[in-house]
Amino acid sequence: MKSLPLQEFYWKYQAALRETLGITELLNLRIKNAYRLKQFVSFCTPVKDRFEHLEKSFLHNLRDNENYPHVEFILLNYGCPDPRTEKWAVKTLKPYIEAGKVNYYYFPDAVFFEHAHSRNLAFRLAKGDIVCNIDADNFSGKNFADYVSAVFSKKDVFLRGPNGKGLGGRICVRKKDWEAVGGYDERLKNWGHDDVDLANRLGMIGLQQETIRLKRYCRVIKHDDELRTQYHSKNKSESSNQNKDVCNENLRLRIIKPNGQSFGKGRVQKNFSEWIEV
Repeated sequence: MKSLPLQEFYWKYQAALRETLGITELLNLRIKNAYRLKQFVSFCTPVKDRFEHLEKSFLHNLRDNENYPHVEFILLNYGCPDPRTEKWAVKTLKPYIEAGKVNYYYFPDAVFFEHAHSRNLAFRLAKGDIVCNIDADNFSGKNFADYVSAVFSKKDVFLRGPNGKGLGGRICVRKKDWEAVGGYDERLKNWGHDDVDLANRLGMIGLQQETIRLKRYCRVIKHDDELRTQYHSKNKSESSNQNKDVCNENLRLRIIKPNGQSFGKGRVQKNFSEWIEV
């Protein structure tokens, strides 16, 4: 087989990288080294009665990242009252569970949907070096795991979606850094600021925020706030104002670990069988 001249090979290689990651990311990241690393990435999706979204996004995200060798998907059923969620999981996810690509957990003790606790619990269950929250209304995008690995080829960073587009909660962080700040602040209840607060505290320990810019990684299922807040214990305005005050206090007093040593705790059922205490 005739080999390509070195210069022609170089330009074909560069074009392929541009197609995969985009010119901006190509210039800003050391992609070549990143692809050699292939870090273990855990995509975590806690849900409470979002079956219509889950049915559209979860398998789509699995398939979009099936070529990445070191990835797992965690689906945390956070006390879903809709029985369709578990029935769908039993019917659909078993082959992926057996292949080691998916772990399904059921947490029965959730009356309300607590964003901070549900995400902490999912992250605690994750095996990855990098943990990433992907809400049920988010599409990861083709080869997102490769992109995440590329970003984390740089030291002292975390990755977050752009604000105001249903992507503020898309936070990817090294698990050791998440542990270093004590996880999401579980005093924050219901609506808002849990992602902002986590980003603030990651910044306090010297991490630089990288923001997802490429449109292919920013697709969401649009819906109104009523769906977001149906399992909250307080109204949107009240909880948002209270959470904002806590977030600002953490920032002002430079509180890095608001939960102390206890966060993301609970008893869960793994893959429809054994119960484990986290």
